[in-house]
Amino acid sequence: KGNLDIEFDRDQNVWVSLMYQAGISKIDRKTHQVTMYPFPKEWQSPSTQASMVSPQNSHVDGKVWTNNQEDHFTYRLDVKTGQFENMGQNLDPRGKRIRAYGMPTDLQNNLYQLEFGGQSIGIRDAKTNQVTIFETPTKGSKPRRGRVDEQNRLWFAEYGSNAIGFFDPKSAAIKEF
Repeated sequence: KGNLDIEFDRDQNVWVSLMYQAGISKIDRKTHQVTMYPFPKEWQSPSTQASMVSPQNSHVDGKVWTNNQEDHFTYRLDVKTGQFENMGQNLDPRGKRIRAYGMPTDLQNNLYQLEFGGQSIGIRDAKTNQVTIFETPTKGSKPRRGRVDEQNRLWFAEYGSNAIGFFDPKSAAIKEF
């Protein structure tokens, strides 16, 4: 059934999104132990798609982010308990929705959500669950993937505009190169 995203946590453990297997897994680099984290049964269907996994800053609060691409819900795993929270779809206070594909985290483990099918980036606050959405300057830019640098700035690909995007959360400005 496959997987899609492979990421590392601070301890260099490997995390894998299990795509049509409805969950995520962690491979401990020291012990080689594989720990499976299946989504709750009531969240699963034949087309549940765990497409992304974001453990990069899970050391901050013990949470790993993932999603279900089938219905565009965002999930958060409490690594200690093995329990998932359904954080809901990505709606900002105006009701604008973003269907996240890339899901990097910032240094506080807030979640960026990159809209590969559009031109927006969203930020989901890890403490309040509030989503704020910003539009890229170029229509149809198709933001995807992305990484946060040591200054807490987001860099991401713009597949639809053949560019690199840069978001500075201090100024809330997006630049394109």
